[in-house]
Amino acid sequence: MRTLFARIALVATAVVNTLFGLASAEGERNPNVLIIKNMDNHPRELHFRAEGPASLLSHKMIGHNIQITAGDTHWLEVPYGWNGNFVAFVIGSAPKEDRVLAEFAFQVDGRIGTWYDVSAVTTHNDQEGVHWIYPLSEAGDKSGCETFPCETSYKVWNHDKNTKYTTDTRMVIELYSS
Repeated sequence: MRTLFARIALVATAVVNTLFGLASAEGERNPNVLIIKNMDNHPRELHFRAEGPASLLSHKMIGHNIQITAGDTHWLEVPYGWNGNFVAFVIGSAPKEDRVLAEFAFQVDGRIGTWYDVSAVTTHNDQEGVHWIYPLSEAGDKSGCETFPCETSYKVWNHDKNTKYTTDTRMVIELYSS
């Protein structure tokens, strides 16, 4: 029975990829996936914003806002070429604009991988949302902090040393309160 469901899931994924232009002539592309781990006992809401490309600015591929229950892991597929960010906050707290951001740019300038960082440019002391981003394959560096501020988050606008690149398109994001 499990094999039947796995086959159905593969067929459904192939159909969706074809319909939304995610399949390529050379074969299947690896999907862009955000693996969002809510690692403590607080449910959180995530607010997403697309930065580009222009064709995806109004795309509702991720619903723009999602909620994740305490202790849950949420796998979220995003379109090929998407770049943008999200903030995370504990449900019931004020959804302030000055939150630490999880930032991503998939397939920029024809590259196959992902640029990513945890951005603390607008605030250096948000302790209840995004803390770490790293590739699922562990083929790249971690960006972020255990506790903000720190030296391993993006803190200076424009070309910070803590913006990372990986060929992996599956990114893990850790959310918790410190």
